Amino acid sequence: MTIDRALELRPLGVFNANGRLAGVVAVYDAETNRYITEVDCTNWSALQPREKAIDYLALKTERPLEIITRAVDQMMEQARSSQAEQQTAEANAPRPAPRTHDKPTIKVKGGILTDQAPQAWNAIVGHNRPVPRVFRWGSRSMADLIPQGDRTQRVVRILQKNELLVLLANVVDWVNYDPRGDEEPANPPMKVIDYMLGETAEQLPQLNGLVSSPYCLPDGTIVIESGYNERSGFFMDGGISDMEQVPEHPTEQQVQDAKDLLIDDLLVDFPFVTDADRAHAITVALTCLARPMFEGPTPLFVFNAPSEGTGKGLLPEVIGLLVTGRTPHLTTAPMREEEWRKEIPALLESAGSMVLIDNVNRRLDSAALASVLTSTNPSFRVMRTTTHQTLPNRLTWTVTGNNLDFSREIARRVVFVQLDARMEDPSARTGFKHANLPHWTRQNRDRLLRALFVLIRNRISKGKPQSDVVFGSYETWAHMMGGILDAAGISGFLENRSAGRSRSDDSSNEWAAFVDVWWEEYADQPMTAGKLVTLAGKHELMMEMRSGYDSHKATTVMGQALARMRDRIFGQFAIRKAEFSGSRRHNEWSLETVETEG
Repeated sequence: MTIDRALELRPLGVFNANGRLAGVVAVYDAETNRYITEVDCTNWSALQPREKAIDYLALKTERPLEIITRAVDQMMEQARSSQAEQQTAEANAPRPAPRTHDKPTIKVKGGILTDQAPQAWNAIVGHNRPVPRVFRWGSRSMADLIPQGDRTQRVVRILQKNELLVLLANVVDWVNYDPRGDEEPANPPMKVIDYMLGETAEQLPQLNGLVSSPYCLPDGTIVIESGYNERSGFFMDGGISDMEQVPEHPTEQQVQDAKDLLIDDLLVDFPFVTDADRAHAITVALTCLARPMFEGPTPLFVFNAPSEGTGKGLLPEVIGLLVTGRTPHLTTAPMREEEWRKEIPALLESAGSMVLIDNVNRRLDSAALASVLTSTNPSFRVMRTTTHQTLPNRLTWTVTGNNLDFSREIARRVVFVQLDARMEDPSARTGFKHANLPHWTRQNRDRLLRALFVLIRNRISKGKPQSDVVFGSYETWAHMMGGILDAAGISGFLENRSAGRSRSDDSSNEWAAFVDVWWEEYADQPMTAGKLVTLAGKHELMMEMRSGYDSHKATTVMGQALARMRDRIFGQFAIRKAEFSGSRRHNEWSLETVETEG
């Protein structure tokens, strides 16, 4: 809008808001296009704010009010006309063709959470047909299976916010609608994701474990197909199709052939100390294949040898190749207890059917490990939260080391596979039946698996006899494994249980020696942990407890050890916690003489 052919009035972003004009008007020199001034009015349609803006423009441009007023009126008319033309053009513009959907559609804006979440659950359930891809994992989590490493092996992945966001974007068309009713794509709302993560995924199939080999169901059915099995809750990642059919009622000769293949071919060159050690090597493989057949925990299988080169690493490797088609999932023993608490849930998610804690070179002592070894569904705290969830524990736990030593809690949970070549350099041995045993195992895996299933079905065909061996916390496992071996005539099952207890005696002996000097020095006087650390240092005892710690940390460690040893008896003395008198700041401990049987 030109004023006196010298000035020009330009609306800058003036818009029509519910019938009223608002925005900025600028003034330029019409001949030179030079900017002079501008004014912002929140309502050009209202008399008072418009007159205020006109007064300002008249003052700045030194033009009469009448000219400025006429120019503003013309500018307003022009703005309304332009906007009307734009609205008409938009209204007459061709509307986009309606989108076609091959997925469920959920409206985002204005949608009700309690309606949206069930629709999202239904979409995931539909996504699981015909092949399940999303599962309930543990007590609360959703999980899927993703490739790992060379992409030939999958692991369980718990779905957090980001993963669930991607999943919902893939299985649902989330939409909004513009004022004309045309559909617009939208993102899954975070309120729905948070709501679903807080629920128990009851609509999804339960995943109990991820395996990579055939396995046996309680009725003797052998599952050889890859994929999810509803009866067991196991997902097989890579089946085996060329295994010869296993007879439902094996003959004595078939059982003997199976034993010969396992004992005289697969295990023939390992220097087992006793029949029990050989039986336990077979039991490791049987435990993996028969895991869906029984509830309850399984013990820690310990491959132990006096020196390197004996075969303690090779033996679990070939068992892993046999039962999983690949080497076992390897890990190392964490240094600290808090690391164990983080490592164990990760292993339950990623290790498949067998985990190997390799080459342990120090005393094995962990409350978290001891707990998971006696639990079928251990509970863990969800990271960065105060909530807990349970995870299925269907792993077969194994460990290797030279002259391994255990805490009492771990020692009572172990089954030994002891090897001893009885020579200075076991690695110098020659004359093996199979020069490359891992390669031979891969080449004959179908035959070896069939031999193990023959042993399992042999027990079933004989009425499922149970072993009468007693093994606290592992009764179900022991009855089944012992029954399989007994039915096949394989002797030695759990006959070397005392080996685990004897390997915890070193710690007991050290405590016994410490208790003796404690009584000699202080008798039954109450003592703090700090004073007992000083006493241990004076007599050069409890070195592992004191080594590498300053005095404050050593005192803390001693206090924790005393709490674990509370009421334990060493010789004729029992460690007691002194009664709290109110006059001391720290716990105190004392010795009490007790009468022992014998």
